[in-house]
Amino acid sequence: MDKGKLANKKFTCGVCCMRGRVLDESKGIVWFGCDEKVCGKWYHFECLHRSKQEYLRESMEEGESWYCKACKPWLYCEE
Repeated sequence: MDKGKLANKKFTCGVCCMRGRVLDESKGIVWFGCDEKVCGKWYHFECLHRSKQEYLRESMEEGESWYCKACKPWLYCEE
């Protein structure tokens, strides 16, 4: 991620509403954005519910896109 990218785009966490800061990465604050093109929402990993964190981890490990629950709620349904 480019330095200052969070501050320049003014990303806001979809859960806690905290705005991204230039030094977030260097302070260990990790952001993840929904891959749905029209969404544009970003989230702190720690702010996501445990089930959402698990889905995010699985998506990253498998090299797949990650979508927030607002965009694709069926991905979060338990079988």
